[in-house]
Parts: sequence; structure tokens; C-alpha cells
Amino acid sequence: MIRTHVILACALMFSVSSFVYAQPPANSQLDPNPYDPTVDPNIDMFIGHWKDSMPRHLYGSLIVRDILTKGTGDQLKPSAKGAVLFETNFISHAILDVGASTVPTKITGEQHVFYIQSGKGTIESGGKRYDLYEGVAFISTPEFTFTMKNTGDEPLTMYMVSEPLSADSTPNKNLVMKYEFDNPQALSVHWSHIDRGIIGEQDGMKAYGGLTAVKIDPMTMSQPHSHGAGIEEVWIALKGDIRLLLGKQFRDLPPGSAYKIPPNGNTPHANINLTDRQVKLIHMMKSVRSETSPYGQLDPSLYDPAVDPNPDMFISSWKETPPRNIYGSLIIRTIFTPLEGEVLKPTVRGAVLTNLKTFAYATLESGAHTTPITFAGEQAVFYIVGGTGTIIAGNKTAELSEGIGILMPPGLEFTMTSTGCDNLAMYIMVEPIPAGFTPNTEMRVSDENLKPFYTTTGHWCHMSKRLFTKEDGLATLIGMGPVWFDPMTMGQPHSHEEGVEEIWFSLEGDVNILLGKQLRALPPGSAYKIPPNGMTPHSTINKSDKQIKTFWLMKVAQ
Repeated sequence: MIRTHVILACALMFSVSSFVYAQPPANSQLDPNPYDPTVDPNIDMFIGHWKDSMPRHLYGSLIVRDILTKGTGDQLKPSAKGAVLFETNFISHAILDVGASTVPTKITGEQHVFYIQSGKGTIESGGKRYDLYEGVAFISTPEFTFTMKNTGDEPLTMYMVSEPLSADSTPNKNLVMKYEFDNPQALSVHWSHIDRGIIGEQDGMKAYGGLTAVKIDPMTMSQPHSHGAGIEEVWIALKGDIRLLLGKQFRDLPPGSAYKIPPNGNTPHANINLTDRQVKLIHMMKSVRSETSPYGQLDPSLYDPAVDPNPDMFISSWKETPPRNIYGSLIIRTIFTPLEGEVLKPTVRGAVLTNLKTFAYATLESGAHTTPITFAGEQAVFYIVGGTGTIIAGNKTAELSEGIGILMPPGLEFTMTSTGCDNLAMYIMVEPIPAGFTPNTEMRVSDENLKPFYTTTGHWCHMSKRLFTKEDGLATLIGMGPVWFDPMTMGQPHSHEEGVEEIWFSLEGDVNILLGKQLRALPPGSAYKIPPNGMTPHSTINKSDKQIKTFWLMKVAQ
């Protein structure tokens, strides 16, 4: 049974009274509402970096800079940036300089969990000496005295966690040492995490369940999900160029920084690797049963090719197809073609169209013109992206340049001419004329350069303009238009159900997308269609420092 499902894009961009709104399937999208500072936590208060804090000395010569510190009051409204911890005292970065040693130390009222990031050293306790190097973790407690020394030729750097000890706590009486690579890995947790537990409750950790190294492979993204009250989850960035989705906003997460997830059940987080190298983080968490909102997470199950659509079959570029001539001199390169196979399992890459008859890129050489064209049983939209020209249809002539859209109805003869020094370049979208539809009798011209932005908060950050809607004469599509994304923004991940045909294509800039449970680059000239199974989220990501431009078009279920 086909359910009429209208997603937020329709509500935000096009007001059509005949749409029927339906509750989205569970785990199919994140909270669609735009960021509201009166409701949503200020995520920047939950992110810290050791370089932003003043140094202090601990154990004599250990130089400590706090990243996150103890919080008080409202857990969702920290009183100071980084003051967000309620289960621990502080999470810090520490350095022991070359040749330096700590004084013999016995701490009181707390225990310290260490993870060595780089350098070489030793720790002595109870007459025993242990080597310190990258990947080693240990816990110091009030039950013994210890001394650390830097034995290498570079600073001994580490992260440390201060865990409070209650009166009935039984801390370790001896030093417990763990090495990261002595433990097994868990693969593909939260879609993409490569986990390796290092030290945990069984080793004496008290506030958190454990300290885990998490690696994320190139061009992968973890499953966005939220946590409710009672959970304290912290991530520390160790290596690589990491991006972070936290709540409805996108941030850099450089090495040396850390964040805690606001525990309101509706602030999703995801670590994102958009580079060609693996990245590494540390994860720590106190876990309790908690509730999340209907928009608390996306589908947590791992990608399964037997169940999930293959996103690469739904992505295509005109640069990958051979050119052919139509209408005399128009050179066309197909991007998507009519469906071959099943809706969710096309047998040919890019053969995914269930409504549109053609979606392509075309050029008309400078000075060239088409033969007279008349559509029958279909109509087309031409969206100009380069060059200049003219189009003549009936008794109307229109000038063509970047940002101009032409809606050409059936039964109207027209010709197109390229008049500039450069080729006239365009995208072509051909839709069928359904029974009972009355098309326009003249061509419709729309100039995006003269149109206002319709919204700057659609799906969190879409800045969109209406090029054509059904009121302009579209036959099956509800609308189309350009959508811009500012630097360091990410659209709301959400899905569409059966009967929806939504296509995005990339026009300008360094565009990346989430499609299903995987990340892909979407260079200019390429496009994707969202598999309509109600459980394949999509989102556009701008990781760059420049605005990017895309284009959107959509048909909804009837």
C-alpha cells in the first residue's frame, strides 16, 4: 500500500494545501525544526580545547590544561564553556617535558585515568617500572605512590580523566597497565566506528564504563543518535581532520578538543571523516537507560547490502556518459534514465527514474541553434548554468543566461540559439503529461537572480529559491529550485517513502552528501536520487569555507 508521505522540504519550501502530512517512520529522520536558541542547547558550550585553557601544574612537573570541567546547575545550560561534566571532575591534556619527572605522588579522594598520546617515558610504583608510549592506559589511585618520567627526546603527552571516589569505592591497590593493541576490535559500530576498548570497569574505572579508541575510515560518517538524562558521553579528538554534527550544527573537531553530548534525548551527534585518511578519537561513557524523542536517531543497524539500497546506483554524473546529438546541434549527456530493475535495486547505475522521462546535461556550441522542436505528451524545464543565448517559442522570445529557467509546455514549437563566446550550458528535466492535466499555452520564464530567498532555515540550513512550482505549470513535480549552503553547515538528515522522487544535483563548490549510511563526494555535474524506502536518509554537507550551490526537484506520492 502506498502511503502519501510529505516530508518537511515540501512544508518549508512549497505551501500546497492538498498535501497530506504523515508521521515519518521511526529512525528515518532527525528533528526537522530549525535551530532555536530558546529551545536547543548551545553546542559550543559543550565543546572545549586544551589550547583555550590556562596551564597548571600537577604532580610537580606535569603541565595540565583542562578541556572539559565540572558542571553545576542545569545540565543543558552550562554556566561556562566546557563546564559540562557531572560524573567526573575534569578531562584534560597533559605534558611532561623532555627530561622532566613528577614528584612521588599519592592522590586523595579521586583517581586519575591516563591515556598516552605520544612520546616515551616510564612510571614507577611499588618497586616496579613500566614503559609509557602511545596507546598505553593506566589508572592511578589513592592506594599507591607513583612517579612518571620522560625518557624520550620529545614531550610525553597524554590525556587524563579525574574520577571522583565515593566513600564505599574500592580502588585498585596496584597500578593497572593496559595497551591498546592487546585488545580485540569491534568493527562498524554506529555504521562506521572501529572500536578497541583499552581500559574499563573491569580494570577499575568508576565514573565511565571504559576508555575506548575509535577509528573512522576515510569518507565515512557515524550514525547520528541522541542520549537522554542520566547519560554522560564524551569524545576526545586525537588524530585527523574530524568534523562533528552536534545537534543541528556542524563544527570542526581538531585534535586536542573534546565534546559532551547534551543529554536531552534530541541532540544527535555524529563524528564525520570527509578526508582520505583515517581519523582517531577516544570515547568514554556512563550508560543508563534513557528516553529519546521520535527524532532521536537514524536507523542504527549496520549497512546491509541485502537490505539497504546501494547508494552508488542512485548517483551519477553527466561526465561519465557519452555525448549524443538531439534537436539538431544540442549535445546531450544523460545523468539519470528511466528505471531498470526494482525501485530500490536498479540493475543499471543511474537508471532510477520513476517519474521523470529525462534528466540530463546539455550544451549548445557558440553560434549554433537547434532545429524547431515541439514536445508531445511531455514538457521540459531547461535550467541555464552557463553561456548566453535566446529561445523563441510562439510569439515570445527570452534571453538565456545563468540562473534562467524555461518551462516549455507540449504543443508549442520553439528553437534555441547560443549567442555568446562560450557554449550555452543547461540541465534538462522532462516530465510526462498525466491524464486530465492542462498545460500552459506559452513558455514560462523564471530568473532565479530576481527571486528572493524563500527560506534560510529549511532543513536547518537550506537557503532556497523557487524556480518553478505547480502554480507555474509543472505537471507532476511539486517544485524545483536552487539551494545554497553556507560554509560549515549540514542539512537535516531525513528520508522519503514510496512514491516520492526527489533529485539533487551539484552546481558549485565542494559538496558532500550523506546517502543512506554512507558518505559520498558530489562534485559539480553529478546528481543523486533518494531511494524511496522511508529509511534512507540524505543530507548535504558543506565542509568548506566557501558557499556551495545545489539544485532540488521533487515529486510526491499521490
